[in-house]
Amino acid sequence: MKKLLVFVVPILFPIQIFAIQHNIFVSQENSIIGDLISYPMEIDSAIPVSRKDTLVARNQKESTEKIQKEVANCSMKEHLKKFYREYCNAILIDSVYFSDRADSLVAKHCTKEFYEKVKDEFITGVGYDFMTADYGITNESFDKISIVELDSSSYKVQYQTEGVDVSMKPIIVTAKFIVKLKGSLIEDVVRIEE
Repeated sequence: MKKLLVFVVPILFPIQIFAIQHNIFVSQENSIIGDLISYPMEIDSAIPVSRKDTLVARNQKESTEKIQKEVANCSMKEHLKKFYREYCNAILIDSVYFSDRADSLVAKHCTKEFYEKVKDEFITGVGYDFMTADYGITNESFDKISIVELDSSSYKVQYQTEGVDVSMKPIIVTAKFIVKLKGSLIEDVVRIEE
């Protein structure tokens, strides 16, 4: 008596092929039937939105809501101090002025207009660091960082950091700038010149 070997080959229906080509998630339970497809759509039209854009928009909304809750649970001074700690770490970890981590952090904590300005400077400018008024920041800066409320939407930030003099010798400089807020988001950072 001969034994018959049977190979099971999954059958892809046209809707599943479309889903695979367009990077759309199809559930495992219904992969042969293909009736459950996660396909995000814009509210005002029938044009599909890419999965990545949908996730980015949802993450930004969740991040903004999370920031608002954090601010409600602590003072704005503590919130700004935490932001600058995370910003410093993002730059130091990746050894790049405006890394992906820093980009994500700035997008989460700044107004859309200010974020676009910062990102545009990184892409097409000379690398001016808007977040620190181009002073830069180091881990040692946090030993004596001072954040003073000027009014409900402006805070003066001051700390010591590394710099160079006109002859390019390393020196310690005092960074002084004003962080302007719109709600709980950073709207601008202005250097204080003496």
